[in-house]
Amino acid sequence: MRYYFLFFLLLVSYSCSREDQNPDSIRIDLSRSYGNEQLENIVDDIRLVPLETNDSCIVGQYDRVIVKGRSIFILDKMQNTVFCFDTTGKFRQKINRQGRSGQEYITADDFIVQDNTLIVFDNNKSQLQFYDFQGNYVKTIPVCQGDQIAVNPAGGYIVYSSVADKYHVHTFNDKGEKTGEYLPVESKIINLPSAFCNNRSILSYNDETFILNFFDYNVYSLKNNELKIKYRYDFGVKNMPDDLLEVSDPASFMQKIAKDKSVQQIENFTETRNWITFDARYPVYYNKNAQVYYVFNELKFPYSLFFWQAPLAINDDNEYFSIVSINQIQALVPAVKKYTGQYPFIETVASASINDNDNNWVLFFRLKNN
Repeated sequence: MRYYFLFFLLLVSYSCSREDQNPDSIRIDLSRSYGNEQLENIVDDIRLVPLETNDSCIVGQYDRVIVKGRSIFILDKMQNTVFCFDTTGKFRQKINRQGRSGQEYITADDFIVQDNTLIVFDNNKSQLQFYDFQGNYVKTIPVCQGDQIAVNPAGGYIVYSSVADKYHVHTFNDKGEKTGEYLPVESKIINLPSAFCNNRSILSYNDETFILNFFDYNVYSLKNNELKIKYRYDFGVKNMPDDLLEVSDPASFMQKIAKDKSVQQIENFTETRNWITFDARYPVYYNKNAQVYYVFNELKFPYSLFFWQAPLAINDDNEYFSIVSINQIQALVPAVKKYTGQYPFIETVASASINDNDNNWVLFFRLKNN
């Protein structure tokens, strides 16, 4: 699980007073053992796809990955570049419009794909820069500073900020005019010495946007410009201790957080028609039809290499993906011949020429409806 360490503020939980905005807690027992057998019961059509590597497409960081249609878009913040591959792994093009002109961005801090447009968030300029898939400039929309962006299904765009003065979520229309502010900063949190940001704090899917906070077991939904708590989770003995946020100085606070073994956040939350998936120290899958949770805390080889974190949804047809590092692929190589018969999806590794500097691979799979 990855943490982005920021100074001065901390993400907060939002207090809703309306009774219908306070759903019952959903209890999840993280100690129940789920392993390879249970995973095989719900996963189908597993495919491993290597991303092409050449001098034009060496990806250093996979800061955000979006699969849309037959395209894979990857943001590398260090290079301020968005790379595009097709779903067979073939490199298509890259977009780097870094610069100081009105049609360029200083830093590519996040991005989204809307229709046939790539939208890059420049935190330095507080702008959304719009480009077509060939990198041609389309337009600019002014917004506010922040960390992550999303399309607002109700129209316009959403900026999520972990260092906001009063609110963490800001909405804007297509002209860049602010239309709303959500998730006010809670006083007991703002006084903490540090701030954290979820791996993916905001994600729009279908007609709503899911919002996650650090030190918060609520999953918020922004739908039709109304924010409410959609789900509230309870992890029992793995809940955060009451004194976790009581600190005396920054150093002791960070040591306390590092040693704590409770669930400190929910990450990578995705809801589709049939499934909910997220990370809570372990990947959690919820079958909405069967009303059953799976907590994959006992995965063995080779699934432990690929399903160690919750996947992201591609569409409502139960298609999902995850990024697999080249190191994980290399760890599989010595055992490929032995296990190919039992796990046919790793056959791709057997026929590949793998080098240390290769790009990562993409794991595609489906979740069953039963």
